[in-house]
Formats: sequence, C-alpha cells, structure tokens
Amino acid sequence: MNEIAKLASLAKDKSVLYVEDDKDIRENVTELLNNLFGNVQSAVDGQDGLNCYKEGTFDYLITDIKMPKMNGIDMIEAVLKINPDQEVVITTAHDEEEYLAKFSDMGVSQVLQKPITFESLLTTLKDIVQ
Repeated sequence: MNEIAKLASLAKDKSVLYVEDDKDIRENVTELLNNLFGNVQSAVDGQDGLNCYKEGTFDYLITDIKMPKMNGIDMIEAVLKINPDQEVVITTAHDEEEYLAKFSDMGVSQVLQKPITFESLLTTLKDIVQ
C-alpha cells in the first residue's frame, strides 16, 4: 500500500478543521484534506475558525497564525480552553524563536513551515494521524 493510501486509510474516520486566510492555499489544502479525511471543514480566519470549532468536534486543528479578525494564537488559546487535549498543527511563514517557544508552551503538535509543499503536508499528516 502506498503512503497516501495508508494515510487515507488511517484518516478516513477522522475530522479536521483547517483555518487559513489565503483563499488559494485554503482551497488547495482543503481539497487534499478532503481526499484523506472523513470530515473536513475550513475557515477563513481565526474568528471563523473558533466559531466552527464551537459547532463541531474535530480530531485535528490545522491553522495559520497571521490572520485577520483573530490570529491563530488567540484562536488556539480559546480552543484549548474548550478542549485542552486538542491536537493542533500550526502553519506559518515565521520561524522566530518567540513564536516557536510559544507554540511549544501551548502544546502544539507540529509546526508546518510555509510555503507548504505536498510532501511536507503529507509528512506532517502522517505524523499526527499515526
């Protein structure tokens, strides 16, 4: 079984909320996620993501950091107040130590550097699903 089929087999019963303000990135990544996960919901910014989170249950939260209305860090903090065990993956173009230390303190599972490549996304998804 190839790696993608194996991942899809593991993820088919899982749900993911993907939060990204860049429309093109959001649409492309959501399309890929829809091919792997049983339930995928996307949101356009942190506030929209938090609203979606409050309305559903998600195995994984994948979110950008710099977004309008509510940034990813504030959204993650609000989500972790609702569910301290939420599995979170951050996508970011920033690698400043200030951010990375905060992510670690928050219990973030993975940090996925932008620009997101197909290979890096699949590797990250394999890591969180297994």
